[in-house]
Amino acid sequence: TNESPYIELKVAPGESVSDDFLVVNLSEETHSYAVSVNDASNTTEVDGFFALSDDTKEQSHIGKWGVLSTKTVTVEPGEYGTITLTFTLPEGTATGTYWGGVSAIVSDAISASENSEGGTSINSVIRNGLRVKVEVVDKEEFVQFLEELEMKEATKTNTTGISYYKYIITGLIIIIAGLFVTIMNQRNNKKKIKL
Repeated sequence: TNESPYIELKVAPGESVSDDFLVVNLSEETHSYAVSVNDASNTTEVDGFFALSDDTKEQSHIGKWGVLSTKTVTVEPGEYGTITLTFTLPEGTATGTYWGGVSAIVSDAISASENSEGGTSINSVIRNGLRVKVEVVDKEEFVQFLEELEMKEATKTNTTGISYYKYIITGLIIIIAGLFVTIMNQRNNKKKIKL
């Protein structure tokens, strides 16, 4: 299998690309998760430091182009919720590599903190997620990428019966990513991943 610590997508200006991922609850309690997509605020540190911009700041690329199918998901213990992340690039977007990320926070812990009255309360909020790398390419390279993806999809389906690309395990949440592309409002079929 091809394991990667990030979702990696190619897309041309004026086109769209989508990626499904799963938020898995490994705890023994039902939780609601707040999910967001943001620009990276630092990707150049030698020690591997990677930070996402705050939700309250204006987003300029990944956080601006990315739209989630839902911003909250409630997951039973040992179960998962599926979320689709879609990037639609405006015409004229400069070619190059753009970084950002998808993160999930236990939102019921945030609500408990906001609803406490008087006194002092301390809540530990764990933010887990994965990096997102979007490579903006010209139309010709994007079409080639789609053709290569279709060939890989056919090969994987024929040999294993499962379309599988990448996943990352992060603390109490596992986010699993399976790539599929949307172009001109047409979606490739994607097989479900069984673990």
